[in-house]
Amino acid sequence: VVANEVIAVLFLKEPFRWRDAAGLVAIVGGVVLIIVAVPEDPVDLNAVVLQREYYARPAAYGYLIGLWCAVVLFLVHVEPRYAQKSVLVWLLLCSMISSTTVIAARGFSSMLTQAVGGDCAGAHCVGDELFPPCRLTLAHFLFWVLLAIIVTTAIWSAYFLNRAMMIFGNTEVVPVYYCTFTLASIVGGGVCVRRRVPQHMPAAPPHTPPLRSLPSR
Repeated sequence: VVANEVIAVLFLKEPFRWRDAAGLVAIVGGVVLIIVAVPEDPVDLNAVVLQREYYARPAAYGYLIGLWCAVVLFLVHVEPRYAQKSVLVWLLLCSMISSTTVIAARGFSSMLTQAVGGDCAGAHCVGDELFPPCRLTLAHFLFWVLLAIIVTTAIWSAYFLNRAMMIFGNTEVVPVYYCTFTLASIVGGGVCVRRRVPQHMPAAPPHTPPLRSLPSR
């Protein structure tokens, strides 16, 4: 975003407004907060874990259904009327589609990392089930479904982003898109790729007080 602002002002001769400076400061501050506050997730997301603990949750598919209903609503009613009047129309549409890319890329990247790291070298056990080599990554249909979703949504979102940049200035499109894309990605990732917390936690072992020695007489 910062590099785009410099290029747009110095080479494309676009005006630099006070709101551009305020937006850059807010974006940099938001990036720092995201990096500092995001928790580490030690869970390896293979195909079985993704299906059972992430994508199968009602919150996940409910969010995705609502998201794509909103995309259809924008395409049918909002874009034909207001796309060339407000920069937010194409950018919100692009951000909603791109959030699906982020959700799919989270699972795909983890599965690809496990495939390269040794999933195809031997059988692996998940829970009480034993899976043959590559059955949790490359040989599972979910791996290729996620790859198709990433490619399709990435190309589709880039189409709307290019349309917005043809009508509006770069100093307006890029910062606004960065904010809308980041917000949509955080919400989508938080809903769909958040680990399910077990409802029944194992009880803690009873505490046994230390034995005290009797005083000698």
